[in-house]
Amino acid sequence: MKKNNLRITLILYCILIVVFIVSLSIGRYQTDIANLLKNTAARNQLALVVINIRLPRAIAALFIGAALATAGTVFQTLFRNPMASPATLGASSGAAFGALLAIFLEQSYGVVIATAFFGGLLSIVVVIGVIRHLNIEPMLGLILTGMVVSSLFGGLNSLLKLLADPLKTLPEMTYWLFGSLANIGYPELLIVAVVIATAWLLLYKLSFRINVLSMGYEEAKTLGVDAKMTLYISVLAATLLTAASVAISGIIGWIGLVIPHICRKLVSQDSKWLILTASPMAAIFLLVIDTLSRTLYTAEIPVGILISLIGAPVFL
Repeated sequence: MKKNNLRITLILYCILIVVFIVSLSIGRYQTDIANLLKNTAARNQLALVVINIRLPRAIAALFIGAALATAGTVFQTLFRNPMASPATLGASSGAAFGALLAIFLEQSYGVVIATAFFGGLLSIVVVIGVIRHLNIEPMLGLILTGMVVSSLFGGLNSLLKLLADPLKTLPEMTYWLFGSLANIGYPELLIVAVVIATAWLLLYKLSFRINVLSMGYEEAKTLGVDAKMTLYISVLAATLLTAASVAISGIIGWIGLVIPHICRKLVSQDSKWLILTASPMAAIFLLVIDTLSRTLYTAEIPVGILISLIGAPVFL
């Protein structure tokens, strides 16, 4: 089984490398791989397009895809709920609230990203705060409180859209909610990549404890695992992945819900291998979708729309 897991993981990473390189050569300026390398070295117009537009989008797709799939994997494993996703605890709704509030106040792009990130973190702070205050059993409390917080932020988001200027800020809000990689640059990408990489590594290191915790909260405690600390750290790390992703891309659904289920068909139920395989598979999927979004039509189609159109039939 371990050899099969390793083989599938290596195949996925090899496919990811190929798809990443191919995605850089596809667009309004078509080229092959050899010309891509030659033109990039020559620093001509194509090189500028690749370096300044396609490359940051492709790198963002790698990190965002891996982050959302890992967060979904962890939530589904911890809560033993096949319908759990990065949005389960309200991180997506909280991040959306932060972004929409900044857009409503006509703030800069950098402020939108920052408020979206902290809005996502605010959701989990509220969830954990309510659980600790009411002394609710953590595993069940996280899900129930997360649903309430998600609904609360959803209502606030609707209120902001209702109050927004229909000719100025409302279209920008709507486009942001669709989800897109179009405006991502290197400065914000670097910060988000560091956050995602740190949270991803933490969850990978905690994979054994996550496996034990998936057996049940009380069972994990009897086996010597600090169940509460492991649960909170895992949830916080998964929320960091979600908040960082949503902050720079907007709402991108289905990846964190569908990809973990596909990976469970390919490898064992071990969280370690699920994280290792879900990350490249989601990155491949998002790279392909992003490439289609900028090439299918003269006007770019938001990534979130394409993923919803494809993700729903796949899940069914």
